[in-house]
Amino acid sequence: MARLASKTLLASLTFFRGSMGNPILSAIQKEAQKLITRHQRYAFYLHEDTQRRKRRSGVPWTKKVQIPTYWSDDDGFNPYHVRKHAETISYALEKAIRAKQYRPRPAVSYSVLKGDGTSRDVSVFQVADQAIAGMLFRRLLNKNRSRFSSKSFAYRTDLSVHDAVIHLSSSFAGHPRIFIAEYDFRKYFDTISHKHLEKTLDDKRFYITEEERRIIRAFYTCSTHKAGHYNNQHEPPRIRGIPQGVSTSLFLANLAAHPLDRRLENLRVDFARYADDTIVWSDDYAELCRAVIVLTEAAQEMGVEVNMKKSPGIRLLTNEGAATELNSARYVEFIGYRVNAQTIGIRKSSATRIKDHISKLIYTNLLEQPHKQQFVPSRITGIIDHDYATMIAQIQRYMYGDLTEEMLAKYITGDIPKMKYKGLMSFYPIVDDEKQLIQLDGWLLRTIHSSLRVRAAHFQSVGISPTAPPHGEPKQFLISPALKSLRVPSFRKIAHVLRRAAQVHGPNAVGHTGGPTS
Repeated sequence: MARLASKTLLASLTFFRGSMGNPILSAIQKEAQKLITRHQRYAFYLHEDTQRRKRRSGVPWTKKVQIPTYWSDDDGFNPYHVRKHAETISYALEKAIRAKQYRPRPAVSYSVLKGDGTSRDVSVFQVADQAIAGMLFRRLLNKNRSRFSSKSFAYRTDLSVHDAVIHLSSSFAGHPRIFIAEYDFRKYFDTISHKHLEKTLDDKRFYITEEERRIIRAFYTCSTHKAGHYNNQHEPPRIRGIPQGVSTSLFLANLAAHPLDRRLENLRVDFARYADDTIVWSDDYAELCRAVIVLTEAAQEMGVEVNMKKSPGIRLLTNEGAATELNSARYVEFIGYRVNAQTIGIRKSSATRIKDHISKLIYTNLLEQPHKQQFVPSRITGIIDHDYATMIAQIQRYMYGDLTEEMLAKYITGDIPKMKYKGLMSFYPIVDDEKQLIQLDGWLLRTIHSSLRVRAAHFQSVGISPTAPPHGEPKQFLISPALKSLRVPSFRKIAHVLRRAAQVHGPNAVGHTGGPTS
């Protein structure tokens, strides 16, 4: 009876109204299982990699399964512990929420290196607090989806990165010359003013209850301690910025920029914003200048700075070869994509990361052991170079997900199913820059072929002659149908399939809807 009364009281709370069963317990169990599954997948891949290295080198390999250091800082971070004690933890949280005394335990933070050489601090909350944050984020987003600008594309379930890029592409099409302004905010999450957040949270346009305000405020003021120096003391409280790594901050990141979106909508410009990345365009230079003033004023109100290093400012977007009187651009780069009036491609820095990842797979499989003078003759004297076959399988899985060459051939001409495609190119289902895709295919073919030649030379230097295919074959043989599933994967081919799936079913139905990654 006491447990039933607890659920009845819980159901009466605004925060959980409409939920069935015990929503907190379910959320905690789901969050813990997600983290456990992620760790088990890592352990499995580590074991597989260890076995492959042993086969390639002929010597024993051992690697220890690691756990995040903060798991030992407090049991609340350890998903195995939380899963085991989920009922007790959920009961304590329910009790605190009913008494309006809930606040998350202090988070732990660690630095993550960014592509530009700088770093950002990521906060990790205890598993149960992450679960509460996720529940609150989904509830607030569902209630306020129509409140946000249709030009704000980040952290939403109704719009995605693909919608943002399609919006840019369709707006640029048919405009041989258009003025663009690109701006990025420096350390956006870390520097947002709490005073600005409070003011925006009080905006009557948003549907937020007092209880939700109290809990979301508890998250963005929560103390954070460095990994290895953790304690349960709520000191010092965060007085500026919002923690990266927790769901409530995704809602707050959009909320903080909402006044900026509203002001831009009142000007004769078009724009797209993805979190702290904003691009504005217009065929009226004076109006675009006004938009830039609005943007800089809004940045001051939010307490953030414009990152001039990453903000090219106002430029003229033109076709290649066109003469210009202003700083010009042939394309804009936005959320992992490269867009102009004719094509949608992969951003240069993203393409570089993709090449780096594939290069690592090639080196690890074909060259690492030979460079260390570790030779296993049977690897290259059978019916196929076994390490080449492993490398192709890994690159194919990276690019294609769970699709095979045979499936691609079928989908290019036949019926294409509606499903969530996997692999790298599922982040790019709308890419149509054929020139770039052909260049990527050429790079991949050249890199693999030259690596095979270097691999053969290493073996020959110790008197071992590679006889297994594809050694001794010309470069074009590597993309021959004769190799079947062992031919070099193709960016152009998988892009064609994903683009066709997007045309039939829509990009959000078939592609990954988060930001592109490598």
